[in-house]
Amino acid sequence: MAGALKKLVNDVLRCVGLEVRRRPDLSLPFIHKFALDDREIQFWITNQHAKRWWHKPLLEMNAEFRSLKSFCIPGSTVIEVGAHHGVHTVAMGNWVGDTGHVYALEANGDNALTLYANVALNNLNNCTCRHAVVGAVSGKIKLDGETVATKKHTGTQTTVISLDDYCTEFDIANVDLLKIDVEGYEAQVLKGARKIMSQRPKIALELHLDDIASYGSSVNEIAELIGIDDYYGEMMIRAKDWETLYPFQSITDFPQSGIVNLFMIPRSP
Repeated sequence: MAGALKKLVNDVLRCVGLEVRRRPDLSLPFIHKFALDDREIQFWITNQHAKRWWHKPLLEMNAEFRSLKSFCIPGSTVIEVGAHHGVHTVAMGNWVGDTGHVYALEANGDNALTLYANVALNNLNNCTCRHAVVGAVSGKIKLDGETVATKKHTGTQTTVISLDDYCTEFDIANVDLLKIDVEGYEAQVLKGARKIMSQRPKIALELHLDDIASYGSSVNEIAELIGIDDYYGEMMIRAKDWETLYPFQSITDFPQSGIVNLFMIPRSP
């Protein structure tokens, strides 16, 4: 009830050209140190979301972190699409070691700046960052905040690149792990990564079940683009908890809504 009332008040005020804003947090930005997997990480905290998520002395090795670590064998080549501020980028950069490499792409400009800063702050020379939307074809696209705009006349024009073009540009011959977190835009990323998918990399996919349809896609299409029958894996269902991994054999095992993190390993030929 309180949330609905607040929305109503804000909607009315916007109609007359006013907006209720939160009091700015004068502590932001700041550098915070936390422990993850027995390693101290330095991290720029630049907004309220980041402060809520990561302003703590210890980040627990939950199911997502554990799964990613198991995939990041030293020497691995990782592509991360939707790197945000770089928590996973920094962790994976440490796990793959000096002989591995993490290529991190982030669509939102403010997030990308923080990503660059956090990689530099942790002296990770084995991480390459890029500010770009990742999609089916290279070109231009409109971004609305942190997501691709779903309406023609909204958003800010931003560079979009396909992963196959990106790999050609950086001469990336083989990808061991493909990590995707793009809030419903998963199918478009996969459509631009057909060469990568033909290599059958390990996959860490954050599937936003409620947002897929807004980009004209479906779980069935995403499963086909992955070739899900050629993989086996586990899933973390966020609505339940961040600690338990559940096996899945097909998309019929997925929940009907919410966010599910899939961790997939290719089956032997």
